[in-house]
Amino acid sequence: MAEYSQEQFESKLAEELHDAFDHDPSIEHTNTPLWREVIWPGEWMRLLTSGVFYGIGIPRGEQQPVMLVPGFMSGDITMLEMQRWLRRIGYDAYVSGIVWNTDCPDQTARHLTARLKSIHQKTGRKVSLVGHSLGGMLSKYIVQAEPTLIDRVITLGSPFASLVKAHPSVVGIWDKLKNARSGLIGRNLKASCATGYCTCGFVNSM
Repeated sequence: MAEYSQEQFESKLAEELHDAFDHDPSIEHTNTPLWREVIWPGEWMRLLTSGVFYGIGIPRGEQQPVMLVPGFMSGDITMLEMQRWLRRIGYDAYVSGIVWNTDCPDQTARHLTARLKSIHQKTGRKVSLVGHSLGGMLSKYIVQAEPTLIDRVITLGSPFASLVKAHPSVVGIWDKLKNARSGLIGRNLKASCATGYCTCGFVNSM
């Protein structure tokens, strides 16, 4: 085991905190240009030509219940294609009931927990959670609170550490939502949300 002096340890820690995800080549830099999002139609066409999309050559499910949780500023509509795909390959897939994921994560988690309990009661089986981005972080929080209801958690593009990195534009939108909260968007957000002053269960679970 390598031994470090206090000075070396602090230097190493500062280096890792500067870019904590640099070791993982699958994670793009947070300043990746947003214009690259325009290539999604091409990616969509590639998906439609994949045998996996049609359930060819992959294991079939046995009607296990799955709940899909969308990411920040997304809703169930963004998960509908995945829901249809999961149903094609033999899973009992449900959406979350989220129209637009812009509210206080702690409040959203309460809604998701109620939805989870409803699916569990309906099916009589443990439910798998599939969460995209913020949806994965919410799923991580929920499984800590309700482990007996959940079979497993699968995340897509979700940070799984206390240090969360996001594109500056996303951070800016989050701040705008806190300042412009209304009955339609961010209604339960507070100025302390996603800061060191926030002590909600969601933040404490990170």
